[in-house]
Amino acid sequence: MLPSWIFPPFAIRPSCRPHSCGRLGLEDDGAESIPEGFREYLQEETLLLILDNFEHVLPASLNGAALLEACPGLKVLVTSRSPLQLQWEQIQLISPLPLPDLEHLPPVDDLAAIPSVALFLHRARTRLSTFELTDENAGTISDLCVRLDGLPLALELAAARLNVLPLTAILERVRNRLQVLHWEGQDLPERHRSLHAAIEWSYALLSDAEQRLFSSCGVFAGRITPNAMDVVVGGADAAEMFEGMASLAEKNLILPSEAGGAPAPAFTLLETMREYARERLEESGELDSAGLAHASYFLALAERTESEPLTGQQHPWPLSLESEHDNLRAAMRWLLDHEKGRWRFGWPPRSAASGGFVGITRKDGDGSRRVCRQLRMRIVRSA
Repeated sequence: MLPSWIFPPFAIRPSCRPHSCGRLGLEDDGAESIPEGFREYLQEETLLLILDNFEHVLPASLNGAALLEACPGLKVLVTSRSPLQLQWEQIQLISPLPLPDLEHLPPVDDLAAIPSVALFLHRARTRLSTFELTDENAGTISDLCVRLDGLPLALELAAARLNVLPLTAILERVRNRLQVLHWEGQDLPERHRSLHAAIEWSYALLSDAEQRLFSSCGVFAGRITPNAMDVVVGGADAAEMFEGMASLAEKNLILPSEAGGAPAPAFTLLETMREYARERLEESGELDSAGLAHASYFLALAERTESEPLTGQQHPWPLSLESEHDNLRAAMRWLLDHEKGRWRFGWPPRSAASGGFVGITRKDGDGSRRVCRQLRMRIVRSA
């Protein structure tokens, strides 16, 4: 095993290197490049250098590349929310923790071995030593892990409330996870004391254009395609929009989507990130305009698809709408909430053979209830 040092990322940043050099008994010469003494010291060593939270000093990555070139025995492990964009960089994505299947929960012993549940239980017992996973609370704990997207910080913050709130109350409160999940741990950096602060840390590192793009993601449900985003944001073509969204994906704020089998590139959001994006969109005063643009795009998509002639080989319900089910429902809800009396909902004949049903109920102005049960429905203008 290699000996290792763990330094904050400013270990190779000029303005903050004196601390790192001091730990090694070296002098910082104040130059922009890495101090010669630091380089010479590492040239004689075989070790692992760990640089944590590197995303806020990415330009210093060139110094890291220079170190690797000059020091054959050096290995560098970097944690960062963004790639360093170096030639020999090898990226290992860290995904959220695996989640239980709420439809098919395993026995308690097997459930406890699922990483998201295991982390919650471990942290819960540090706050409430008598806490146990039982047949009675297994469903609640599993639901909590799923609602929190398997995010380790979110699970730890939820567990931190167990000494003052019952488990069921925590589950109910995490519907507003960004406001609820916080803990004033004295040995934690500020950005790790709340889920909101952790996301805001990453958001603040974005350019103005990236911030607007990310915020606009909050109006989507399910997949986000560059074409749809172009309508919501405006001012860029699909190619430019894809590049912007790819940049957000590299920063791990949105995720590439492979669901639905559609050939066009698409992205998605964890629900935690969607909630934050929607919050920023609302704060900017653009939530209503973005909601209208989103609903208009998917209305047009449904109408355009409905007008296309069927062929003998075509599925009764086109793939373009099959993969946009969540966005169609979100568009429908927005129109019902904001354009009441101007819209009605129906289903085209071609969908009659489609399976799967869902009930969506809204009360009309006269007090009657309209229930649209067909999962794959078309939004049509009222006469």
